[in-house]
Amino acid sequence: MSACKILVVEDNPEQREMLKELLELDSHHVDLAGSKEQAKTLFETNEYSLVMSDCDLPHHGEGIKLLQQLTAFCIGCNRPIPAKILMSGRHDRLFLNAASAGSAPLYKPYNIHSLNAAISQSVRISQTESQPLVV
Repeated sequence: MSACKILVVEDNPEQREMLKELLELDSHHVDLAGSKEQAKTLFETNEYSLVMSDCDLPHHGEGIKLLQQLTAFCIGCNRPIPAKILMSGRHDRLFLNAASAGSAPLYKPYNIHSLNAAISQSVRISQTESQPLVV
């Protein structure tokens, strides 16, 4: 995958920095947000190819709500909807939560291989969502 602009939303500072380092290994440009509010501010002033959000920011499900709000913002502004990744250590619920947010799941702990797999999956989901519905 070619380098892209990525917004990482993670309330844990160590996890944020680790993700940034892993993503920059593949030459991605990464912006970091430690809260929903920071993420919204960055998102309103920048276009991202991919948004990665922790599922729990800091409360369960806040990351899902954030991805849904960012998608609604794009629709309202007629802006392309970025690919999305929802991250969590809760394997049992992440798959269903990611699907409800139109995003790929990324299970913690992650490494460069699982990260790249999630990016590829999120791009496929994003491309499918952007296709016109044929009735």
